[in-house]
Amino acid sequence: MKQISLFLFLYIIPYMGSAQEVIGKITKQDGEEIFMYPRGADAPTYVGDYIIEGSMGLTSASLIYFSKEGELKKIKQNKVKEMSYGNQLFQSFHIYGSRLDRLHEVIMQNDEYILTSYFSLANYIYIHRKSDGKTLEAKVKHSKKRKSDYKTLEKLVPKYFSDCTELMQRIRSNIRNTDYRVLYGNVSVANNKMFKGIQNYICN
Repeated sequence: MKQISLFLFLYIIPYMGSAQEVIGKITKQDGEEIFMYPRGADAPTYVGDYIIEGSMGLTSASLIYFSKEGELKKIKQNKVKEMSYGNQLFQSFHIYGSRLDRLHEVIMQNDEYILTSYFSLANYIYIHRKSDGKTLEAKVKHSKKRKSDYKTLEKLVPKYFSDCTELMQRIRSNIRNTDYRVLYGNVSVANNKMFKGIQNYICN
């Protein structure tokens, strides 16, 4: 059961690459930039109670990454403005019910709005207005139940992203073709079923 708990609390993305290859960039709130590299061969498997399997991880409060020398580094999420990692983009926004800043993955955006996904025991949709950064929709659960995902797709997303008709079909296909019954022990697998394979999509 300990494995399940660790799985739920740490968001990890594997990445393979050469030791000197830049695989991501962190932009801090003060504008400083930090480059990210693949994990070293001797990098630790555990950080406290968290399992580290890939080259980047998000705990409840920290961002874990690796230096050019392959050494594990940590930075508080509230110190980070934006992070790019492979094809993924993460930006800092408040989380519902708190003034805490945390990194959300950007799923899609147009000229006015950004839709992000934030993981905390489950996956949640947030929608933010670009002009002032205001969060318009918060903590809408997704990737848990097929029926709920269809409802969100048909009712909520088009309200802000009517210009993303092609992407709507792709999301609908994800929902239709994903097995929502898959379990990890007694806990539903906490993967991003609804937006699988969709990363920082720009709607035109």
